[in-house]
Amino acid sequence: MQPVRGWLFRRVRYRVGWLPLDNNTINIDASSSFGGGRMTIIISGTIDIDSAQMAAAMEAGRPLIEGALTESGCLDYDWCPDPLNPGRIRVFERWVDEASLASHFESRWYLEMRDTIGSFGLRGAAVLKYRVDHHEPVYDDSGAPRADFFTDPA
Repeated sequence: MQPVRGWLFRRVRYRVGWLPLDNNTINIDASSSFGGGRMTIIISGTIDIDSAQMAAAMEAGRPLIEGALTESGCLDYDWCPDPLNPGRIRVFERWVDEASLASHFESRWYLEMRDTIGSFGLRGAAVLKYRVDHHEPVYDDSGAPRADFFTDPA
């Protein structure tokens, strides 16, 4: 486990994303947080809807997000309103592999989510998938943030 110095964050789904709790140290096991060393797929992007319908869209999406989180291979499935862009939803998902993501695309949770979001004045979407071949903590053993990859990927 690597200590992380700085802000401690608590996950608040569907409403505001990440909220700072205090300025403490937490331990994060990076090997288990990204699928235990397996290749991870990240889905990240934005969906733009009618800003007047944001609260209703978040409420309608909640049970579908909760359902997706129960799917095999789903590590994260989050929607958060963008605090700087009214009507913009930030999307973040993590899947353990392509098979899990393919299964999700055939699930009721994905199909209902796609149809549901379209009913809230869909204005645009820019969502990409990323294949992650290596991951490691942002902070080294001394607690310093590192931009370089400093651990052995083996």
